[in-house]
Amino acid sequence: MALGLVAFILYLWFFVGFDGLLTLLSQINVYQYSLFLALAVGALFAAVIFDSLIWHSLLDTLSVKVKLSKLVLYNWIGTFIELIIPSATIGGEVARIALAQKETKHNTGIAAATVIGSRIISTFVYSGGLRWVVPRMQRHSSLGTNAVFLCCRKGVEFQKQKGTSSGE
Repeated sequence: MALGLVAFILYLWFFVGFDGLLTLLSQINVYQYSLFLALAVGALFAAVIFDSLIWHSLLDTLSVKVKLSKLVLYNWIGTFIELIIPSATIGGEVARIALAQKETKHNTGIAAATVIGSRIISTFVYSGGLRWVVPRMQRHSSLGTNAVFLCCRKGVEFQKQKGTSSGE
């Protein structure tokens, strides 16, 4: 981290110049910057809450009882790990799976299926998929959600069969 800071300072010194940086900082509209920063932080909070609600509904479908407040905490921990460890979202997902498995005392497959299922649903929603799909599914508006639930259920059934066939 110190090496990165030194490299950043050298970049500012040789390529930007501190005079240019001070000029740039003096031209920033503080109100507009504060507004955009507040919107970004609000969007992050909303995303964590909505991801937790999706995850909670998947766990409820599988009859796994976990408090929503715990899931919000686990999502924050996963988000923190995603921001610290440079491994895209894999580190955060593994943390969510481990925390959910530890909390529920269920099979790791159940935790993994619900975490992956919630990620699929949230990615679909955030990418605007519902805007495209919902008008085309007027009679079967929950088809996409049911497909993800079905995949989660099949994954859990597979894990249970695997556990009973291996003598667990």
